[in-house]
Amino acid sequence: MPFYNYRCAQCGVFDQMRRVAMRDEAALCPQCGAPSVREQNGLPVLLARSEDTSMTDEGEGAYLGRHASSCFCCV
Repeated sequence: MPFYNYRCAQCGVFDQMRRVAMRDEAALCPQCGAPSVREQNGLPVLLARSEDTSMTDEGEGAYLGRHASSCFCCV
């Protein structure tokens, strides 16, 4: 199950693991028990690309990222 962020008017932001079907329902604040609305930031989470030098920078192995030169699917 994924984690979602909720904002309590009294205590601030907290996260809670919930089913996707329940993500937009109010969650109870773990500190004060008040119903809290889901906080949506609208920004995607960006993962930094690893600076691993064993990966190739050429176009080969571009499917699902770069593959190492010893990769069995690229040999």
